[in-house]
Amino acid sequence: MLLERGLLVGWVCLHFCLHGANADLTRYRNIRPKPEKILKPCAFPFIYENVRYEHCTTVNSDFAWCSVDSIFNGKWRYCVSTDPPACKFPFLFGKKLYHACTTDGYVLGKTWCALTHNYNMNGLWKPCSPNGEGATGVGAL
Repeated sequence: MLLERGLLVGWVCLHFCLHGANADLTRYRNIRPKPEKILKPCAFPFIYENVRYEHCTTVNSDFAWCSVDSIFNGKWRYCVSTDPPACKFPFLFGKKLYHACTTDGYVLGKTWCALTHNYNMNGLWKPCSPNGEGATGVGAL
């Protein structure tokens, strides 16, 4: 019995390591967002779960996102480098100059960008879209 419990804990830990604790924006964690064909602009400011957002957020998500409506109704998209706060290109990280989002220095191969032209000076950054620039989705509540 103890061995079975240990295996269960191991599988649960593996699931969260691979998929992340915040896989998407919906309350139904098994529903994945479907890409929209047209990139809709973010609606800043927007209200999500009674909180006002002036820029992209990572609340309930592993990646920055925004609502495409002023009051979140399930339609959203991943943020891109030009969404607030905007990425600054080129930016210096270590001894290298980057002109696009990079996976260098980030775990699990996720992309990121600096929020100033010199990351080394202040360490300000944000995650980039997981599906490339312009990735969108629709979530259901």
